Amino acid sequence: MCVVGLTFSLFGCAPAEKAGVKKDEGDRVTIGVSIWNTTDLLGSRTKRIIDATADALDVDVIYCEHEYDPSMLRTSVNKLCAAGCEGILFCPGSNTDMVDAINTCDREGVYIAQYYSRIDALTWPEVYELSVESDRYVGAVYEDEVENGYNLTYYLLNNGDRQIGVMCGAGDEVTFDQRRLGADMAVAEWNIGHPEDMAHLSQTVYAKATAESCHDAVHELLEMMSHMDGLLVGSGKVTQVEAAMEALEFHKLSQHVDLVGSGFLDDMKEQLAGGGIYAQSGGNICDPLYAFLLVYKVIRGEYEMLPDTPGYELECPYIYINSADEYDEYVKYFIDSMPYDPMEIRDLEKYSVDELSVAAETLSVRDVKTRHGG
Repeated sequence: MCVVGLTFSLFGCAPAEKAGVKKDEGDRVTIGVSIWNTTDLLGSRTKRIIDATADALDVDVIYCEHEYDPSMLRTSVNKLCAAGCEGILFCPGSNTDMVDAINTCDREGVYIAQYYSRIDALTWPEVYELSVESDRYVGAVYEDEVENGYNLTYYLLNNGDRQIGVMCGAGDEVTFDQRRLGADMAVAEWNIGHPEDMAHLSQTVYAKATAESCHDAVHELLEMMSHMDGLLVGSGKVTQVEAAMEALEFHKLSQHVDLVGSGFLDDMKEQLAGGGIYAQSGGNICDPLYAFLLVYKVIRGEYEMLPDTPGYELECPYIYINSADEYDEYVKYFIDSMPYDPMEIRDLEKYSVDELSVAAETLSVRDVKTRHGG
């Protein structure tokens, strides 16, 4: 379903400008956003910051929701190209989704950047090579998922958890493989330093993001390690974390098994205070803002397309939360108010790529608090 915030014809649209050709200052830019949906917690916050960026830069935006459905993922890019978008922000369900997306944009002469993920050269060499060869693939804005898995696992290790189960949602290979690698690294490092206090990770158990499926997964994990005291939910979907919490409660393990995962919930504060969640990583929700700026600057001819590279890559840090007080601070500076106000967004638009990269890497609660006089 396409969510269109303006009125125009879907036919007879002019092709996008070629790289390096400046658009006149008065020319409006239209950028499309392919997104899972704009109504869940992350989707609505993502839309909010994209809309704020578009308003600050006076850019038209068209949304196309794909619900991670494979056919809808493929057609979303085609629809946005047909709607006259000169650039597209794309959130794939899998890196294989980038193949059709890049090929379509190359054919239609439309720029594309992905957000909340990147194409890993070792895991997806064919897709990575396609991104290098493309003259329309602008790049990616993403978090370090290996570091994420490492840090979340260390929350459990430092809390005394030694029998750690690992659960993942089917189809979450974009992020999970890297999170699992980070978790393995954390446990290996711990065991080298603490040979008298060894920790263990289970094999990965896959489950659908439903309470029933996660009940079965927790049961399977308990058969692997009857004294499980930690659970890493490696999925990229909040619904998986919620289902895992329900499963632990069903098995009467909520107070005995510490749960960590990624993605902030609607009732995060209550879950942190009540022990439903031990620690959680979440995004600063600025990946699409930076991806928007990359695409916008390339469309205007102010950033060059980089030959023989996978485009520009900006890394955003995760925000880690382990208490209700930490969550209150996050809400104050990222939810109740925007991490960047309109003037700051217009300032970011003037940055070089290197300056934009530094801004992305240093974004944190402390950074926003400092800039906004907290």
